[in-house]
Amino acid sequence: MDQLKEIKLHDLGEGLDGGRLIEWHVNENDKVNEGDIIASIETSKAIVELPAPYSGQVNHLLIPKDTIVNTGTTIAAINVIEKKESKQSIDLPLVGKPIHSSHDLPAEKLMRIDDNDQQENSILSTNLMIKNMMLAKQVVAASLFDDMIVDAFENNKNLTAQVIYKLIHALKNNPKLNAHFNNHTHQLETFDSINLGIAFNDRDDRLKVPIISNIDKLKHNDIEDAILSIKQTGMHSNYIDKHLPSPTFTLTNIGSIGGKYGTPVLIPPCVAILAIGKKEQKPIVKDEQIVIANVLPISLTFDHRILTGAQALQFLKDLCN
Repeated sequence: MDQLKEIKLHDLGEGLDGGRLIEWHVNENDKVNEGDIIASIETSKAIVELPAPYSGQVNHLLIPKDTIVNTGTTIAAINVIEKKESKQSIDLPLVGKPIHSSHDLPAEKLMRIDDNDQQENSILSTNLMIKNMMLAKQVVAASLFDDMIVDAFENNKNLTAQVIYKLIHALKNNPKLNAHFNNHTHQLETFDSINLGIAFNDRDDRLKVPIISNIDKLKHNDIEDAILSIKQTGMHSNYIDKHLPSPTFTLTNIGSIGGKYGTPVLIPPCVAILAIGKKEQKPIVKDEQIVIANVLPISLTFDHRILTGAQALQFLKDLCN
C-alpha cells in the first residue's frame, strides 16, 4: 500500500537556520532509493547534500530552485510502499525532524517563489552572522600585525595564491595554528593536512567561507586555478569541499576592498585567522640603506586560551621570511 510521506529540511548544525535550495537532483515521478541524493542546500559555510529518507516515487517537489528554506520546512513528498514489519521506522525521516504529527501536504503557497526572497536572504544571512559572532565570544582573541615584503612576488601570478604558498610553509612549521580547540575537553587537535577556509563576499554581499581541503597537496598552478574558480563561481567551485563543516585555518583578503590592517573575527573551533591588506609601497631599511619596498599588511587573530603570543609571533616570522 502506498503512503504519502513528507521530507522536511533537517537541522543542518553549526547554528544554521536553513539555506538556499540550489539544485534538485530528481524530478517528480522519479523513483528513488533510500539514501539517494535528492537536493543540494547552500549555507554560509558549505553545500549540503540531502539524501532521500525513503524508497519510493517522488510525488511533489514543493520548493522551487533558488529559494531560501528554513529548518523544518517541507520540501518534497514521496509515495512510499509501506511495509508492515517496518511501519514505525518509516515515520522517522533521515532528513527531516517532524514539526507536528500531521502528514498532510503543506499549503499551495509553499510552492510559489516568495516575492520577498531578497529580504529573506538578508534576514538569513544576518541570522547566520549573529550566531557566528556569538560563537566568537567563546574565544579569548588576541591580534598581532606585521608587514610582509613581497618584492619577490611575481606580478603575473595571483597575489592571494602566492600568499597561500608562504602560508602553507608557515603552518607546516607551526602546526598548532592549523588546529581546532575543543571547548568541552580543552584539547587542541592538530591536523597533518591544511583545509583552508577563504572568506569572501558573494554577489549578494553575503559572507561566505568556502573550504579547499588538502590545499597543501595542490600544485602552485592548481592553487591559482582554485582562487580564480572561487572568485568566478563562488560556492559552486569544484575546488570547494562541500562536506567539511569547518576549516583548519582561515584566510581573508581585506585588501580587496581597500583595507590595510584589521582584527579578523575568529570563529571556533579554529584557533587562528589571517587577514591580508592592500599592497602598498613603503620605505624600509635594507643593507643599511633606505629603499622603497612592496609591502603587504597582515593581521593575525589567534585564540589566546591555547596559543601563546610567542607561538603566534613565530608563525608571523616564518610567514614573512
